[in-house]
Amino acid sequence: MVNLKENFKLRENENKEVTYTKTTNKEGEETHHYSYFACTCSDEDAKYWKDKLNDEFKDYDPEVHADFTSQLAMEISHTFDGGISINADMWFGISTSCDIWNGETTESVHVYMQCDEIAIGLLAIVEILRKVTNNAED
Repeated sequence: MVNLKENFKLRENENKEVTYTKTTNKEGEETHHYSYFACTCSDEDAKYWKDKLNDEFKDYDPEVHADFTSQLAMEISHTFDGGISINADMWFGISTSCDIWNGETTESVHVYMQCDEIAIGLLAIVEILRKVTNNAED
C-alpha cells in the first residue's frame, strides 16, 4: 500500500527535507512529486552516503555483481516500475517516473534528485521510494 507522505526527513539528524508537491491534470489524475539534494560535499555527508552504499551492498563482489549504479537503476525499474533520466551540468539531475500499484489503481510518483554522484542520487531515490511505499520503516 502506498503511504504518500508530505515533506519528510530522509536522514535522521539532517536539517533539510524531501519536499513534496502534488499536481492534478485536467482529467483529475494526481501526480506526486518529491525532490531532494543528495550531496557528498561535506566529510559527514560523504561518510553517510558511502556507509549507506556499503550497507545496501554488503555482499557486493565486482567479479559477480553489476556495479552499484546498474543495480540501483534495476531496483527502481523492477520494484517501483520506474524510468530514469539523467542530466548533468554542475551537478547531476536524476528524474524518475514511477507507476506504483496501490491496491486497485496505480499512483504516479515522480522523484527529482540533484546530486554530485549518480550512485548516491539513485540510492537516495530508492530510499525515498521505500519510505513512500512503506517498504522501509520511518
